[in-house]
Amino acid sequence: MEKIKTALIDFLHKSGFEGKLDEMNYLDLWPQVAGPQVMKHASPVSLKEKKLWVEVSDNVWVYHLTMLKPRLIKEFNKVAGFKAIEEIKFMNVDFPSSRRKFEMHKGINADEENNTHISNMPVVLSIEEKEVLQKIAQNSPSHFKEHLHKLLRGSLLRQKRRRKSGAVDCYTCGFPYYREEMKGELCLLCFQKYNYWKKILRPLFYRTPWVKFEQLKAIYPSLESSIFDICQEKAKQQYYKRLKKILNRGSFRKDLKQKILIRIIQRFVMLSEKKDPTQLKKQDMINAVQFFPEFNRIMDICFSEEAIE
Repeated sequence: MEKIKTALIDFLHKSGFEGKLDEMNYLDLWPQVAGPQVMKHASPVSLKEKKLWVEVSDNVWVYHLTMLKPRLIKEFNKVAGFKAIEEIKFMNVDFPSSRRKFEMHKGINADEENNTHISNMPVVLSIEEKEVLQKIAQNSPSHFKEHLHKLLRGSLLRQKRRRKSGAVDCYTCGFPYYREEMKGELCLLCFQKYNYWKKILRPLFYRTPWVKFEQLKAIYPSLESSIFDICQEKAKQQYYKRLKKILNRGSFRKDLKQKILIRIIQRFVMLSEKKDPTQLKKQDMINAVQFFPEFNRIMDICFSEEAIE
C-alpha cells in the first residue's frame, strides 16, 4: 500500500497537478461567481497561494469590485466547496488585450460571433486514465475523494480539449498551452522558473560544466530535471555561438584562434558528456563537433597533427 501511495504522489507531482489544479480548474469558477455582467469587465488570470488575480477594464469597475470583494471571496469558496481563496487582487489593465489572453487560456475562439467554448468538443478519458484517477481518489481523505476525482477528471479533459484545438505541451510541466501563452517551448509560469534557475546554473556550468543534475539536486532540492536540461541546452547553444564567432573573426593569429576554439570545444564536451577535464580526449572533441556545419574548418584549425596531443 505504501508503494502505491508513493507512486500516486509521484504521479501527482510529475503530472503537474499539485501546482496546476488551481490554475487550470478554479479560474473556471469565476463566471459562476461573478455573473455575465461582471464578466464583461473582469477576467481572472491567475490563482496562486489562495490569491486570485483579476484583470479589470477600468478604475470604475476596480472600485466597484473592491467594494464587492468580501462577497465575491465568500461566493467563490462556496462554489469551490472549500476555502480556495483568501484574497482577490484587481488590476486595471488594457482590457482588449487581456481579454484575448483570457479567451486563449479558456480555449475560446474570439473570432466567432457566438464565442463557442471548446468545452463542447467531445473528448473521452482512456481506461488507463480512469483507473489512475480512481486510485488517486481512493487514496485521498474520505471527505475529499469525490471533489479530488472531479477536479482531476476536469483537468485531464481540459488538457485533451486544448490539445485537440491546437495547444502544445509545455516542455517542463507538460500542460497544453496555445502559442500566444508561451515563451518558446515553455508556458509563462515555467518560463519564470527557467529565468530564476538560469541565473543560478549559468555560473555553475561555466566553472564546472561537468556537474550533473543529481549533484545539484542534492544542493537545490527544488530544482527540476526539465529545467536543468533547458538551462544546459541553452549553455551549449551559447558555446556554439561563441565558437562560430571566433571562427569568423579574422583578426586572430591562427595559433591563438586554435587555443580559444579548443577551450570552447572542451567546455562543450564537458557540458554535454559530463566529463571532467581529466577524462577528456581528442576524439571526444572531434565527435562533439562532427555534425557542426563548420566541422571542416574546425578540423583544419584545431585538429591538425600539431594540435592536441
